[in-house]
Amino acid sequence: MSKLVTRHFLCEGTTPIQGQACDIINSILDDPSPELEDVKRRLYKCLADHPNAPELALLAQLMETSELVNAHGGENLG
Repeated sequence: MSKLVTRHFLCEGTTPIQGQACDIINSILDDPSPELEDVKRRLYKCLADHPNAPELALLAQLMETSELVNAHGGENLG
């Protein structure tokens, strides 16, 4: 589990949707792929903007990514 998510969220005892969001966030942050660095940077910002609300942080990340992709004509950001 990612240290940032562990520090910000106590994933045990959360709602099911928060637990699922934690799992998705952890899988992104733990991925060693260098092409995900911008994604991770934006996700860290979303986590900071939505402390104790992983589902809102993930939603914010998805919405921001969608806006960026649409601004580039649907092209991959990588």
